[in-house]
Amino acid sequence: MRVISRFPVLALSLVFAVQCTAYYGFAKREFIPQVRPWTEFPDRIGSWTNVQTLTPTAMELNLLHPDDVLDRLYGDKTAKRSVNLVVVYFSTLRQGRAPHPPPDCLGAEGWRTTYVVARKINSPGTDVPISASEYLFKKDGNEMLVVFWYQTATHTFQQSFMYQLNAISGLVMRGRTDIALVRIASPVRDERIDEARNSIDDFVKVTYPALQHHLQ
Repeated sequence: MRVISRFPVLALSLVFAVQCTAYYGFAKREFIPQVRPWTEFPDRIGSWTNVQTLTPTAMELNLLHPDDVLDRLYGDKTAKRSVNLVVVYFSTLRQGRAPHPPPDCLGAEGWRTTYVVARKINSPGTDVPISASEYLFKKDGNEMLVVFWYQTATHTFQQSFMYQLNAISGLVMRGRTDIALVRIASPVRDERIDEARNSIDDFVKVTYPALQHHLQ
C-alpha cells in the first residue's frame, strides 16, 4: 500500500496560519495605496495603440469582485497585429478577494486549455525577468495564446502561491497587499503560435515599465 505524504498539506496549512496571523496581527499597519484609475493607463505605448476599450462581462465581475479592471484591445498597424490587455486590480487581499488564473474565466466562456508552461520574459525596466505562465486555449476551432502573471509594485509571480507568500512580507514591510493580474492574449492564426508569442513578447517589452509605474 502506498503511503501518501502529508507534508504538502501541512505546509499549506502552515502558510494559511501564518497568513491569518499576519493579516490580522498587522491590520492596523495596512494602508490602501492610491493607485490611479486604470482608465488613465496610456492609450499609446510604443507602436501599439488602444483601438477598443472592452467591458468585462458580468460573469467575470461576479467571479472576481475586483477594485478596478482594464480591458483593452491594442493594435500595431505597422505589423498588422493586435493583443488584448486585461489588468484586474485588487487594492487589498485582506477582504478575501483575489485574482484567479485565466482558465477560471475563459473556461466559463467555453475555452479549453491545450497546454500551460512557465516562462521568463525579459523587459526593460527590470533586472529580473517577468515570471509568467503561457496558455494555449482552443474554442470552436479557434486558438488563442495567453500570457499572464501576478504583479505588485515590486515583483511579478507566476503562481498564486508565491504572491500569497509575498503578501505577508508586503504587509509587514510596506503596509500593503495590493495585487494585479496581468493577462495578454493574441489570436493564433493558421496554427502559427510563434507569431502570436512574438506579438505578446513585443507588447510586454514596451508595456511592462508602464504597468510597473502605474502600480507605484
